[in-house]
Amino acid sequence: MTHVVCQFSQLTQQFDTKTVFAGLSSTLTDGLTGLVGRNGQGKSVLLALLAQDFPPTSGSIRWLVPFYWVRQLQRLQGLNLADALGVGALYDSFERIQSGEASAEDFAQVEDR
Repeated sequence: MTHVVCQFSQLTQQFDTKTVFAGLSSTLTDGLTGLVGRNGQGKSVLLALLAQDFPPTSGSIRWLVPFYWVRQLQRLQGLNLADALGVGALYDSFERIQSGEASAEDFAQVEDR
């Protein structure tokens, strides 16, 4: 069963007199999602809007879960993405639980998360 994690409605983005897209509406669900298109068609702009890096010209975005956004060219610090986002210990606990190798401390670490 999938769950909606983000809803956006009637998104329009303009820069000066150029409209990148208009009236874009959709939902994102948990799991993997891909965004495919030719260069210069607004993929990075849409992702920046969804990450609330700047407001759309018009329309609305509603996240139903917390989210992380890493800019396309941003250099990350850490051995992996979880470490770079500051959730490495939590991720490691979830990994041990999933593999059946968890300790009581792992369960305490992830309680209510």
